[in-house]
Amino acid sequence: MLERTLTIGEIATALECDERTARKYLHEVDTAISIDAQDSDEKMKRRTVIDLAAAHAGDEVGKRLIRLLGRTGSLDRGK
Repeated sequence: MLERTLTIGEIATALECDERTARKYLHEVDTAISIDAQDSDEKMKRRTVIDLAAAHAGDEVGKRLIRLLGRTGSLDRGK
């Protein structure tokens, strides 16, 4: 089964921030993500977003990511 991906743009919108800030957050859990790139259509693995939500559990970033994940499909890591 193919894993649904999310774009940097979708993540930035959910976090209510600009693309660079979203990239900084994502870089916390996946250092391969470039902070300086400028491509709002770049795809991020759902697992990366889940890991970031877990890292920010209880704060506003985590809550916004959980809402995004809930709107876009399963919260299970394997799905």
